[in-house]
Amino acid sequence: MARSNGCSNLECKNGVTPGVILIGGGRNSAPLINNGVMQKTGMRWGWIRCTACRPEEKDPPWKPKSLTQEQIDERRRWADAKAAYVEPQQKRLEKIKLKTPDVPTLTPSTEPNAELMRMIEQNDKLMLQISGLTDTVGKLSGQVADLLAENARLRTAPQEPQTALSPPSGSGETPKRRKSRQIAKPS
Repeated sequence: MARSNGCSNLECKNGVTPGVILIGGGRNSAPLINNGVMQKTGMRWGWIRCTACRPEEKDPPWKPKSLTQEQIDERRRWADAKAAYVEPQQKRLEKIKLKTPDVPTLTPSTEPNAELMRMIEQNDKLMLQISGLTDTVGKLSGQVADLLAENARLRTAPQEPQTALSPPSGSGETPKRRKSRQIAKPS
């Protein structure tokens, strides 16, 4: 079905058609960086040159699209409003699926494994040891509490004054001081 202006593109209007335009990109098409993270270049709807009636050498060959009149009208409204382009959910999911490697799923076995049984027995032994150690810790903490109570009682009990040891007063002799040896310095 050809348009009145001779274009085979149903969306074409005076040589332009609704399409997606890249926005942003910074100077010289350098990627935008936000907090050290590269941002995906934004896209919006707009009116672009029709490649069916005004092709250039760099353009790929135009392929007709099978769009309903409602879809064409909706695309025209988006181009007029310069609405943000939202990629269809199905395309997003397909891209994610292509980037995600296939991971084999593990199904648990219902039959007992020898290694598993050995680990369960080892776990039971360790649990018994832990319960024995818990009992020991309980007994020791009781002893510590008793010792702390006895220590507090001894600290608060009246103390007898301690006297310094002095030589007997009747002897009259004073103890002699010991001479220290002096070591000669090398000359």
